[in-house]
Amino acid sequence: MQKGKALHRGFGRRVIFCCAAVIAMSGHASNAFEHQDSRTSGMGGTVMPGGIHPCCAMTWEDRYAAVSASCSAPYSIEGLAASKAAIDIHGNGRWLSASWGALSHDLYREDRFSIETAVVVAGRFLAIGCRGEMTRRKVEGATGERDGQAVAGMEILFKGGVALQVDRPILRGERGGRDDFLVRAAVIAGGLRLSFNRIISIEGGAEDRFGASIPAAAGASLLLGYRPGAEIISAGLHSSGKSLNICFSWESHPVLGNTFSALVERIWR
Repeated sequence: MQKGKALHRGFGRRVIFCCAAVIAMSGHASNAFEHQDSRTSGMGGTVMPGGIHPCCAMTWEDRYAAVSASCSAPYSIEGLAASKAAIDIHGNGRWLSASWGALSHDLYREDRFSIETAVVVAGRFLAIGCRGEMTRRKVEGATGERDGQAVAGMEILFKGGVALQVDRPILRGERGGRDDFLVRAAVIAGGLRLSFNRIISIEGGAEDRFGASIPAAAGASLLLGYRPGAEIISAGLHSSGKSLNICFSWESHPVLGNTFSALVERIWR
């Protein structure tokens, strides 16, 4: 009986995933899957304002370069895998970030390429920048499709370790892009990082996300996250070394199940 229930749950998850892929291809959903790394997953899917590292004591005034690779098993669905690789270059109030994320399954394939750049102006407390994205999707047996968007962003760094960033798409593909507004906020106090994201969709709905990176021991941080609307909770452990960072995280979806992920990052300062 227990084996039969397990098989039924596994089949149900595959059906849900396949339906989501078909909806994404039909244009009724603009963000079927989020290409996020293990740190972002552990912090409730929140993205820090540009130029601020989610776990290490680095801000937009620091000079460093980083290369990271992350992989995950979304919702523990057999045959489903996600990966992401990113490069970040920061120096003298400027930064450039590029990433590639992939979601692969026998029935569906999605790739997303993103590049972002920004520069600090106005007394080194205001940054302006832009981001470009291109997504390619393909369902087995169907013709693949591409979609892209360009996003303009503005970030303010307040005294006392508070940062606020607002992103708005300025150019969208035929499918209308992924989101309308994205608001990122962060509070930084020593090694503690608290993050908040508000995503306002094109249809007018909004989603809030909360995340935290809490120093636990020398070089180690506990990651926590929560998405109230979807009731998704997450947690992780991040280890920061002089030049190498490692992260493991877990995310629980009330319907789709658990996602486990890992990240390795090399930093040059």
